[in-house]
Amino acid sequence: MNAWTRIGLASLLALAISCARPTENREMNVVATDYAFTVADTVAPGRATVTFTNRGAVRHELSLARLKPGVTLRDVMQAQQQGKKPEDFLIGSGILIARPGETDPIGLNVDMKPGERYAMVCFFRDSASAPPHVALGMMKEVIVASR
Repeated sequence: MNAWTRIGLASLLALAISCARPTENREMNVVATDYAFTVADTVAPGRATVTFTNRGAVRHELSLARLKPGVTLRDVMQAQQQGKKPEDFLIGSGILIARPGETDPIGLNVDMKPGERYAMVCFFRDSASAPPHVALGMMKEVIVASR
């Protein structure tokens, strides 16, 4: 076997080993109550599957969005009250929904980078005339820790 064949086989073996190695993906469970989210204020960087459990008495959603650099959840909420679009302050989003006592069966896969900030909000209402849950305080900002 010549040197090029050995190098080629070694490269293929290294590729196969790296592909077979599972990527680390931790679970980050967000718990809803009436009217708050429970999750750490600061989370570790890396890949995470965000799951959503509702321990409240009414239906809730977890609307998760990454905030643009330099933007806080407070900035987004103030802008929305002024009639500005929240999308101008956000990068990507995903939504999970759970009835009382249930966990959304899907989950969101997120690659959280150090220093990023995420907004968690519930826009559901208990009735057509009731305020949205976010107006009752159901919002949270989560910061991804530096390594």
